[in-house]
Amino acid sequence: MELKTVVYYRNAYAHFVITREHKGVYCADLLEYDGLENLAPPSCIILVRGERKWWGSAADDELVYSLSNAITALPESDLFYKERNTSTDFTEEST
Repeated sequence: MELKTVVYYRNAYAHFVITREHKGVYCADLLEYDGLENLAPPSCIILVRGERKWWGSAADDELVYSLSNAITALPESDLFYKERNTSTDFTEEST
């Protein structure tokens, strides 16, 4: 499954397609950038969902934030983001 999203980046729109690579790891591939070519975002950005925040292979934290928001904005029932509730489950041990 893939997610297509548009983010505002350096006074222009960047069109990305995001795919899930592994649990908590996503790849955002740049499809199109409406701005100047020398200001374009990286063509491929790896996004990793940490326990409290997202990390990305792009140096621009705002871009990583915008892309991660596109993923977290999906409804919980969406299979693309189904792992949200399963990756933070903790098992309590009996003492």
